[in-house]
Amino acid sequence: MSLATFCLILGVYEVMIGLPLVVKPQATASWLENAMKNDPLLRLLGFFFLVISALVLVRGAVVGLDSAGLVRLLAWVCAFKCFLLCWWPHRVLAMKDWYWDKPQLMRVLGCVATALGVWLLNVSRSIAG
Repeated sequence: MSLATFCLILGVYEVMIGLPLVVKPQATASWLENAMKNDPLLRLLGFFFLVISALVLVRGAVVGLDSAGLVRLLAWVCAFKCFLLCWWPHRVLAMKDWYWDKPQLMRVLGCVATALGVWLLNVSRSIAG
């Protein structure tokens, strides 16, 4: 898979999750909590992102300080997180307890996710050329 396609998929996902967290953090947290209770869905989503991360890393796994290298670093992090999510979803979900009931922190995390998504979409456009 090309880096541009990976950036596009991950960028849209980050914006799709980040913007609702900025606008309505409590309602989005409630929706995400209900979605995370569905174990097969969670594992399937983790597997999907693990596969696309692996497809990116097969084409080149070298991390660097340029935008392509940072996207590869993000692919490594995504692959590691999704591997954990596929095998131990409840342990990964237990990590959310420190921020789940703090709407201001959820809003900040939503801003970070949205900014990352916009950056990825911009990188996708510049890599595709």
